[in-house]
Amino acid sequence: MITQFFIERFADLMSFVLSVLPSYTLPTFIADAIIFWNDLATKTYQFGNFLPLNTIGICLISIFAAYSFSYVVKITRIIISYFTAGGGNIQ
Repeated sequence: MITQFFIERFADLMSFVLSVLPSYTLPTFIADAIIFWNDLATKTYQFGNFLPLNTIGICLISIFAAYSFSYVVKITRIIISYFTAGGGNIQ
């Protein structure tokens, strides 16, 4: 449900951006992709009787959050390493 929410918000954002542009309509492949992901989410939700999809979703979101946090820390350390703040070798 969270993924579907973000997909719908992204579709709304794309529709708004494209509606602001003059003489341009939403491409059919974007509309077809939105319908496909919506149908896929609906069909996957029907397997909730057989698989614990809520638990699997929470695990996947936790893994994604952990990876995202680790990449942010890694990128921050790389950026900070470029600034020596007066230290280091100045020969």
